[in-house]
Amino acid sequence: MFLDVSGFTKITEAATSGGHYGVELITNVLNRYFGDVDKIIKPHGGEIVKYGGDACLIILPINDRQLPDMQQLCREVLEQTAVLDVRFQKEYGFGFHIHGAWGIGPVKLCVVGEPKWHLDYYLTSPALEAVYELAEKAEADELLGPACEIPPTPYLLEPQKLPTSRSANLFLPQDIVRKLSLQSNPAELRNASVLFIKLVPTQSDDIDPEDYQTVYRKVQSIVVKNMGVINKIDYTDKGYIILVTFGVPFVYGNDIFRAFTVAHRVSRIRRTGIEISVGITYSNAFFGVIGAPKRYEYGIIGNAVNIAARLMNFAGPGEVCLSKELLPYLVGRFETHYLGSTSLKGIKEPLDIYKLVRELPPRWGNLAQEYDSDPLIYDSEAFAGLQHGMSSDDGFLCVIHGSPGTGKSQMAYKLCKPYWDSEPAFQMFVAEPHYSALRLEIFFSSMRQELGIIHFRDEFDSITAWAKSKGIIFDEKMLKELVFGRPSSVGRQEAALQTVLEMLTHLYPEGRILVIENYHYFDLQSRRLILQLVRHKLYQRDKVIITSLDMIKDEALQGFDIREVKLSNWTLDTAQEYIRHFVPNITSHASQRLFSISRGNPRFLRDLLSHIQKHWAASSDLITHQIIEDMRTQGLLPDDLENLLQAQYESLPPDEQLYIRLASIFGKPVNLSEVEPLFTRYDFARTVAASESLLAKGILKYEETDVQLISFVNPLFSETVYRSILLGEKQDIHRRIAAFYSNKDSDDEQVWDLAAYHWVRAQDREEIYRWCGKLAQHYFYSGALELCLRMCQQIAQYPVDETAAIDAELACAELHLMLADNDKAEAILEEHEALLHSDKPQKDQWIYLKSRLFINRAQYPELDEFLTQYSGRIKDPVIKDKVDTDHCEAILFTMDHAAIESKALPLWNRLKEHKHRLALNTLAGIIGSYYTNKGDYLKAKEFYTEKLKIGTQLKDPISMRIGHAGLGIVHSRMGKKATALRHYHKALDLASRSGDRNGYSKVLLDLGIYYRNIGENAKAMELYQQSLKLAEYIGNKIQISIVLYDIGEMYYYEGQIDKTEEYVTRSLELAREINDKVGMSFCYDALGDINFTHNRLDEALKIYRANLRIQHQLQDMEGKAHSIGNIGNVAKKRGDFAKAEKLYREQMRIATLVNDVDDIGRTWFNMAMLDVEQGDITTAIQKLEKALETFQSCDAQYFIDVTKQQIEQLKSQQE
Repeated sequence: MFLDVSGFTKITEAATSGGHYGVELITNVLNRYFGDVDKIIKPHGGEIVKYGGDACLIILPINDRQLPDMQQLCREVLEQTAVLDVRFQKEYGFGFHIHGAWGIGPVKLCVVGEPKWHLDYYLTSPALEAVYELAEKAEADELLGPACEIPPTPYLLEPQKLPTSRSANLFLPQDIVRKLSLQSNPAELRNASVLFIKLVPTQSDDIDPEDYQTVYRKVQSIVVKNMGVINKIDYTDKGYIILVTFGVPFVYGNDIFRAFTVAHRVSRIRRTGIEISVGITYSNAFFGVIGAPKRYEYGIIGNAVNIAARLMNFAGPGEVCLSKELLPYLVGRFETHYLGSTSLKGIKEPLDIYKLVRELPPRWGNLAQEYDSDPLIYDSEAFAGLQHGMSSDDGFLCVIHGSPGTGKSQMAYKLCKPYWDSEPAFQMFVAEPHYSALRLEIFFSSMRQELGIIHFRDEFDSITAWAKSKGIIFDEKMLKELVFGRPSSVGRQEAALQTVLEMLTHLYPEGRILVIENYHYFDLQSRRLILQLVRHKLYQRDKVIITSLDMIKDEALQGFDIREVKLSNWTLDTAQEYIRHFVPNITSHASQRLFSISRGNPRFLRDLLSHIQKHWAASSDLITHQIIEDMRTQGLLPDDLENLLQAQYESLPPDEQLYIRLASIFGKPVNLSEVEPLFTRYDFARTVAASESLLAKGILKYEETDVQLISFVNPLFSETVYRSILLGEKQDIHRRIAAFYSNKDSDDEQVWDLAAYHWVRAQDREEIYRWCGKLAQHYFYSGALELCLRMCQQIAQYPVDETAAIDAELACAELHLMLADNDKAEAILEEHEALLHSDKPQKDQWIYLKSRLFINRAQYPELDEFLTQYSGRIKDPVIKDKVDTDHCEAILFTMDHAAIESKALPLWNRLKEHKHRLALNTLAGIIGSYYTNKGDYLKAKEFYTEKLKIGTQLKDPISMRIGHAGLGIVHSRMGKKATALRHYHKALDLASRSGDRNGYSKVLLDLGIYYRNIGENAKAMELYQQSLKLAEYIGNKIQISIVLYDIGEMYYYEGQIDKTEEYVTRSLELAREINDKVGMSFCYDALGDINFTHNRLDEALKIYRANLRIQHQLQDMEGKAHSIGNIGNVAKKRGDFAKAEKLYREQMRIATLVNDVDDIGRTWFNMAMLDVEQGDITTAIQKLEKALETFQSCDAQYFIDVTKQQIEQLKSQQE
């Protein structure tokens, strides 16, 4: 009898829609189903003999030539399935149905495999084929039987002859036996590589058992030697199937690469009458006990299995098929060919399918793109010494050693790169971790790499023929004994090793650089041969590079010049320099966190950065500390790093593994003495001993702030283990921990945090609302906006009712707006747009948030239109004040002075009288900006100071940032550059800590202007570009326009007029689009300067005068002074000196009135140049010296340099 779940793909999609743990739910469903089936068939003498994901194969005996009552059995199975259907609908929201078939006939059980590894069995029979075909025709809830009565035949397989508990270990791979010895009922979620291998007969209807045994043993040998596991074999409706895994039940490193190596080599097995196809994938899946209580297997459930099976069926004879997602793992290792995009049964989205073409020989060129784009940082002096050794005429051995991930391979690459043009001037050999468990791997791998030998027993004659062609004299029998591991004496072994060494010297001839990667992974025989080969190469004056964990010390190398380079993890400063190369907009706290997680290891750090770039807009968005934490909690870890940490976990003793599992679920630093009541199920003394051992091993550490607290040295270790634990186990422990801290009745924020953390993971809605709400309020008034957002998101994810859900989601929208994450805020507002036309109390808040969205995007005309239509509908007086304040910001943008004077200032006085601090806080920044644009810096300073004061009282980091940034601008324009810089850095730190993207972009621009003014143009341009990317990401058009203008102005000072015009024109287009009159004024000023530079005086004068009219409307005194000076420059250029002098005096009057120190200096400079035109050099020098003094007082470096140059020229003329 064959039973299969109907519509299993839909069930899987429904179960996994909730996230990572859907496969666990599916496994629970299947195990309940298999257990019920087992109970039904047992009274009939039935046994489940094979599982296949959601299917099972059952054999029932024919006793005394009497068939079991199959009709009754089928009814019982379908009735129980109907019961499960009702239960699963209620518990999980999806139905459950099966289909299948049964038949009668003899069944052959075939046992295959090498006993030294493990045995396996499969069943084959024409009757089985008929059952599989019949099952394909069955509908849901239908079990089909034979169309006609089949005469009973003697039963050929007694149930007791199936593998039993006494013989189970013979039929289990050694890794699974070891896993079961450590855990009696293992169950976990893991990343793993899955291979489906299909064997198809080509010359008959079936494969002869002896042929199958031969092929199976070849497959088994390849898999075991590459540290994989044959999970199961079967004969199904798809043919003869072999399922292989890498990375479970244990991780050995490079699991994906080894999986592809095996897939490639298995596909090349040749046996007359048999074709082999392979599908391979890599994904997260459930691994553990699957089946009925007394008849189960160590199985796999997950999408990886389904996809690998579909890819196997897609593959042609001798092909290995894979999906696009695996390509990044193959770079430099395998060549692939695109087959096309196709839809596969059971897979929701079409798959881009590739086939494996060949395993690439190790060549640096395959990795050039990766290594060239990765600016690893080395000691330049030491590296130069190595380069000198590589270019010398003598033999040279360089040993690069250090812990994994410190850049050994990349340094070797950079040493070899200059010699590419004469390739094959170097040969490269890369050892893999599993080589240490093999023997003579330098020989076998070299033969594979250089001669294409794959299957040594079949191709041994090719090896001997090649050796003879090279003139190598050897004893073929002794060589065969060594190669196949059966030397009869030490003397014969030594003689054969000398033959192998001579072969290696021909494979790696004179004149070629030899690169040995990962020397530490080689077996002892290979290491000995390598050192003899290296000695031979050095005698030939060749160059050899070896990378290893440790320095190599051996008598074979004595007397040779050996250069040793030891690489180690980076310091914080070096790591931060590297981080900013890939993620320019990252806060210092976030980069410090990455350093802490990676412990400064270059490879780990690069993997983390690649993952950030993959999951976030890292080149544009602001990457904050909280984003890094989100990456961890969401399980978004780089696969290689996660596998490495999983392997480290598996190497620990059981007590230490248990402690790590508990500490991972705890999730925070643990005080063992405090939480002892939580460990009542465990031996607490052993728990303490395990923690002490883990502290000694450097896996755990004491917190610096509290020596009572123990935490993970690498928090990713905790996350890796946590992800592998089943949800049911975790939720039970989370619930107990949450209740423990909830009952403390404490005002300690850390206790609240622990309670909230564990209630969220226990998914208790009432408690989440209580504790996350409490923390959200605390974080908001502490200025920790991103943490506040996370709490609101938890309440929204697990709401107690509809009202709470809407409130929480609108709170999330408000926090997204405060952090300038506008797209996310807009998505929430669109979802709740119906509030605008409802009577719900949240309507007022929705209107307010919509107005904030317009402001964040500088859509002031749209804001004015929106508030004109809807602000009158607001009933809440507090929200009304906030919206009126927003309206003032729209008025400020238009620079309608009458409106500002009549609305904003009276509103300020009214709000001050009623002490509405929140609205006053917003309005202070608006009025401060108004006076800054007017050039009234003293008034602007007064309001920015008030903004900073209120923001500090409210503990509002965004308000404090605006206050500091505004004071920075005011002090900068007043010539107090040092004070301005202090304010800018405080503003940047506040934006960084709070995750304020908008503020971060603005302060980057302010700092760019500061550095431009002091002459550090490269630094300024770097800051401008960072600001621009972030402004584009958040969609702030006014900010984009401003940055484009400043970049254009920078190019103007550098004399790149064409680029100036390009950027200023782009800025002007945006300013016109959003009706930004201040931005248009700045752009017109720059375009006038460009025309003036090209001596197009009429056009320049026209632009300057038009701009002066705009500045008059805006009451922009600073701008007016500047434009009047520009018009004076035109008059001077035309020789109208009297008019020019009059205009310069007016420029001086206005600049002095508004205390614009920079413009005062420019006016002195303009007046000096007028004196030069009139031949009064002495007076000109005096005025230039006043200009210089003024520029020096405000650190205007560009003008300082220009003024000094003019003074020197004039003095030389006088002489």
